Amino acid sequence: METDSTLLAEQKARLGAERKRFAALLAALLLAAACLPFFTSIFQTQLLTGALILGITAMSFALLAGFGGMISMAQMAFYGMASYAMAITSKTWGWPPLASAGFAVACSIALAAVFGLIAVRAAGVYFLIMTLALLQIFYGVAMQWNSVTGGYNGIAGIPRPTLFGFSLGDPTTLFYVALATTASVYLLLRRMLHSPFGLIVQGIRDNPVRMAALGVRVQRHRWLTLVISGAVAGVAGVLGTFHYGVVNPEVAGLSTSVLVVLAALIGGVDRLFTPVLGAVVVSILVSIVSYMMQQLFGTSRYWTIIGAIFVIVVILRESYSRRGWSLRGLLASGRGTRAKSLAKD
Repeated sequence: METDSTLLAEQKARLGAERKRFAALLAALLLAAACLPFFTSIFQTQLLTGALILGITAMSFALLAGFGGMISMAQMAFYGMASYAMAITSKTWGWPPLASAGFAVACSIALAAVFGLIAVRAAGVYFLIMTLALLQIFYGVAMQWNSVTGGYNGIAGIPRPTLFGFSLGDPTTLFYVALATTASVYLLLRRMLHSPFGLIVQGIRDNPVRMAALGVRVQRHRWLTLVISGAVAGVAGVLGTFHYGVVNPEVAGLSTSVLVVLAALIGGVDRLFTPVLGAVVVSILVSIVSYMMQQLFGTSRYWTIIGAIFVIVVILRESYSRRGWSLRGLLASGRGTRAKSLAKD
């Protein structure tokens, strides 16, 4: 009995130390990120803001793919739903910014709930195809419903609100709002994944048949996970509306959806925060490649290069997965501790 108490005390102490290290690391990262606007130009600050928004969407993808076992191509549909709702309510209907933002996220949740009722009946590649079809349906509606969405031209001139006396039209202010939102979304999702609900979702990912045999309602949990990911993508959509000031059907296009998947793959879907790092890499990569294509060949058609990079990333990730490597293991290998890291994973 005394031995059990000692082991329990040691385990609590170890968990407490790990939480302190995590809090210190997160605080250091946020502090470093908060200092970036002092050393970057306005364009670079805007680029980083767009990367954070893409990172939030990539986190919603990682929640489904990495922890729920569902590869979804519909995340930009939820993003687009929130963007359109924000644009219509704030510009056309003249709603206050806070009410518009809340309504926009609610709309993305509602869309995810409807999509989920259809998509969760499928699994694996069939789920992927189903979400891709739903994405294309949303794209078609946004393109054709001219009286509401503005059709191909979309909705421009969306007003940017003021928050605590600071205008979100200012790139630096919007960067800090995006940074705070990214950190908040990450912490909330991390807390959820460590809750009983999150552990059940991960159990369903690993063995849905066994979880069903234990009495778990598999489809309901998968549906709830999809709805939560839709809410996260909706938050990104609201920030995207403030950042770009315009919304059109291309926000739900296949190319933007590929960017989300690419960001998640580069960062890795086995962690929540790494897709944000992947989004930063993708945003910088797209900016550099598009600039080089314009300077060298006089064209902005850079998708051939991005597509080739996407293929290489998929091949490398598949190779790492077969060998049992994770991003943590790869980083640790440089210090000669890959075996120990893999043992912990």
